[in-house]
Amino acid sequence: MGGTTVQVESKIIDGNPQVTKLETVSIRLPEMRMTGEDLIRRVVEEQVWDLLSRRKVDEAEARRILERQYLTQEQVDAQAQQGAVRAPRRTSRVPRIDVEAEVRKAVQAFADGTFLIVANGRQVSSLKEEVTFAESGKVTFLRLTPLVGG
Repeated sequence: MGGTTVQVESKIIDGNPQVTKLETVSIRLPEMRMTGEDLIRRVVEEQVWDLLSRRKVDEAEARRILERQYLTQEQVDAQAQQGAVRAPRRTSRVPRIDVEAEVRKAVQAFADGTFLIVANGRQVSSLKEEVTFAESGKVTFLRLTPLVGG
């Protein structure tokens, strides 16, 4: 049968408990080894599915939650110039979620260093790094928030 099941927790260190966050998702990986980039792809695909199918949030809210976790450096810089980096605001229009665009954004955010991945207690250092899992595993996607003034 092969493969492994991995629990993926997404965290944002910002002290705002009122903002909806991504829930822990469980993903089944057909292979015991994969690159950091492939791991990001599988996790984001599962997170989108979880938001829309299990949690049944509308697409606008799902996009807001995803954008909060996977800000790219460009987005962080643009918001910082306006005075603060914040969660995206609610809008009245309902955008369609393009899973491939969300994956690309998450890959870019990892490359920019705005979030890091810890797999089985070890930090993944690059998109091409191979991550090896046993029959089960634990992964954390940790969004880094810039310090005020720095």
